[in-house]
Amino acid sequence: MTSEMQDIEDFELSLTSNTFEETTETVHSLASTRNSRKSSPVHQHCRPPTSDERKEKPESKWIWCKYCSNYSAQSTTNMKQHLQRIHEINVDLKADSSIRSGATETVEALYAKLLLQLNDSRNDLDQEILRRIIDQKIVEQTLLDLIIIRRLPFSCVEWPEWHAFVQVINPQGNTFMPTSHNTIKQRIETWFLSRVGSRAVVT
Repeated sequence: MTSEMQDIEDFELSLTSNTFEETTETVHSLASTRNSRKSSPVHQHCRPPTSDERKEKPESKWIWCKYCSNYSAQSTTNMKQHLQRIHEINVDLKADSSIRSGATETVEALYAKLLLQLNDSRNDLDQEILRRIIDQKIVEQTLLDLIIIRRLPFSCVEWPEWHAFVQVINPQGNTFMPTSHNTIKQRIETWFLSRVGSRAVVT
């Protein structure tokens, strides 16, 4: 593997890692009362609700102050204000934002390095990344599911509107999306035979 291709893979991994971390933080924030891994420093000052509190306020947006017996808030902003006003605790939110900023700067630095290696051909690098982030198997199966479940004609992959839609999602769509109804027909036949074969083995 060339150094250039390795750098591209490193860049993709960095993008994937950052996206995963941000998505995970969002999920943890929404489920803040049920998960010990919190995305905001405010949650360090929160406690799990009692069973009665949870019954009274079942929505996951509620959080409870661990220094009070009955105070709850619907957002980290309200809890932060409560901590400052009642308990004289100032929660620093800059630490969390600095981590995000550092991660973004790391990605940008790696991107700039790749541009230098590719002689500043930004478009070539962007197109290569768009091509490589696609999981071909998942794309194919999802497309088959859409056509089969919604009973679309096999020729839908030949519609100009369909390809315009794909191009909007990913400009490299023409490199991984089928363009012939015969291709869809063959893939569905293969999928059907594999399903029948697996059932025959089970029985």
